[in-house]
Amino acid sequence: MTDDVDIMRKTLSEYEDALRMRNMNQELLDQLSGSIFYLLKYSEKYSITLPKKDELVRMLDKADSLIEQISDPTNRRVTGTRINRQGTSTIIRQIYK
Repeated sequence: MTDDVDIMRKTLSEYEDALRMRNMNQELLDQLSGSIFYLLKYSEKYSITLPKKDELVRMLDKADSLIEQISDPTNRRVTGTRINRQGTSTIIRQIYK
């Protein structure tokens, strides 16, 4: 019986670690996506030519896609920033492609 309890505790601990890692990855992807978006808008506002702008747009698309893939629809944290970025990400794809 004690072995079963220890196995369950270890499994639960590993699951919690995996959830923390997933949340950290999601936050990093949010930061990456937001930073790229800001860089694109800043360069547009001040007429700064960005080398490899297409690659930045692709990275933004990929980050948004990955965020959607790892997000749990039953436990999604929806913030104004996330909603705004998703809407503007669609606009960015239309403008820069």
